[in-house]
Amino acid sequence: PDGVTAEVDADTLRATADGRAWRISTTMPAAPAVLSLRDRAYGRLLVLEPRPDSAPQVRLALPASDTTYQQVPRGHLELSATVSDDVGIDHGYFEYMLTAGGGENFETKTSTGQRVSFGHARAGVLRATLRFDTLAIAPGTVLHIRAVALDANDVSGPGRGVSETRTIRIAEPKDSIAVNPVPPLPIDSMWMSQRLLNMRTDTLARARAQLERTAFRNRSAGDGTAQAQLRQRVLRVISTLEADGVGGTFETETSTKLRQVADMMWTARMFLGVAQPDTALPVMGRILDILDEIRLAHRYYLRGVTPSSVVDIERVRLTGKGDAAVERRQPRARIHDPRRALAARLDAAASLLATSRQAGIDSLTVVRVAALGSAPEVGAALGQAIEALRRGAEARETLAPVRRALEPRPRIAPAGHDQGGAIP
Repeated sequence: PDGVTAEVDADTLRATADGRAWRISTTMPAAPAVLSLRDRAYGRLLVLEPRPDSAPQVRLALPASDTTYQQVPRGHLELSATVSDDVGIDHGYFEYMLTAGGGENFETKTSTGQRVSFGHARAGVLRATLRFDTLAIAPGTVLHIRAVALDANDVSGPGRGVSETRTIRIAEPKDSIAVNPVPPLPIDSMWMSQRLLNMRTDTLARARAQLERTAFRNRSAGDGTAQAQLRQRVLRVISTLEADGVGGTFETETSTKLRQVADMMWTARMFLGVAQPDTALPVMGRILDILDEIRLAHRYYLRGVTPSSVVDIERVRLTGKGDAAVERRQPRARIHDPRRALAARLDAAASLLATSRQAGIDSLTVVRVAALGSAPEVGAALGQAIEALRRGAEARETLAPVRRALEPRPRIAPAGHDQGGAIP
């Protein structure tokens, strides 16, 4: 071990004897970093690529869909959910939200079922039985059900995964004031799931200063996964609404709004995936507003007709007395493009391969560390290219996939079916 050192994040580590070999121990950093090994005139660069623990994936199997009961049900309801995790699952349970009342007085109670231990298994099935006789349900009661699972992460805190929400409603007697559609639209449960996700993301953004960086990124990534799952539900509802029953499709007013919601959900998921919940919250708030607008559009309140107000536009035009204050317009600041910066660094590192192959490979290794944080797919492609260069591959063909990964992704623009367009 004499003379063998390692440098990482400005710290110098010295090797210790380990039998006939030597050993250097260090803690994996929170962000990708380069570890430089030195022994006299010899050197080697290693990439430390931390892989944060992901939240458990939870899918609710039973109940399979939202349901409306015309009468108060009796007996029991079987609940089932599949749970998976990349390391191990600690325990899981079902969560219930019961809303009862009428008019302007509603009462909501939240409760959890019995915890089920999975013994750090990577996959399992969560089952429970819900007895209607133990619930204070009556006509007009709404029950929301979802499954929750926590992993066995004891380093940065347990990851928490939740499933989509199922809604069980007890139909109200029809009267002249409110008419509720039967069965209920799936928009109700999607609105509830989005509302809970918004509340959780807002809590995460407020607690950012109190959380470690790794724990914050893990929780943000878990919210992004939940947003992606909810987007899949929106796409399935769109397919159902646009099907004409004979193999064709046509857009409706509701499906058009849901397509806008799906696009914004994709944007929110991207921001959450890169640990930017503050940027995602305004988009998620707009998503909730549109879902609420769709949800309320199918309810009718027969309390009278609002009187119309007639305005003579030609008479009032240009009659205002206020002065318009015109300010000098400032040019927009250039938006930082991390991919363009990576492309410039890639070209500079590749130019070294012609004069010193090892120096070029070392420079590409440093560029890969920077790419792992801002463009993971570029970092993965660059890692394969570096391994090929070490085996003696030709530089131009080897770096071609990396340059393609740096290019912006193509965007599919919607067009009419008669023009051969594709709906994203």
